[in-house]
Amino acid sequence: MILILLLSTTAMLYARYRILTPEGLAGKSDAICIAKVLAEKTLGEEWGYIKISTKVRVVQVLKGGLSKDQTMDVLTKITPPGAREDEDPPTHMPPVGSSALLFLSRNDKGDWIPAVFNQGIWAISGDGFADPYMPSVAEVTGSILKLKGK
Repeated sequence: MILILLLSTTAMLYARYRILTPEGLAGKSDAICIAKVLAEKTLGEEWGYIKISTKVRVVQVLKGGLSKDQTMDVLTKITPPGAREDEDPPTHMPPVGSSALLFLSRNDKGDWIPAVFNQGIWAISGDGFADPYMPSVAEVTGSILKLKGK
């Protein structure tokens, strides 16, 4: 009985936090863009998280009704120091002045938020992603643009 409970709990956690491919994220996103982080503002606390509004400028549009050079606010959340991160993972934008590939959705209030929690934010460093195990920016953007052609 304990083994069955353990296996079902593990399966639920895996299903909740399954890592999506760029194509999988694209399917869950209302808009996708490469953007530069301009500013960050703390909005307060909600449900145990600190809400952050990050102003970004769109550099390249890959999907959705965005336009180049458009500025927009993206809502994210961070976990207060000492809090547990085992519920929903926090979403961190890269620092002001940095760039990121953003997979975005709209919340029930119409605000832009990262798609699938922190999976919707891919920090860019130089001409590649900050994570050295990621494919190149050109490969990922190319695969997303191919999906648009379908």
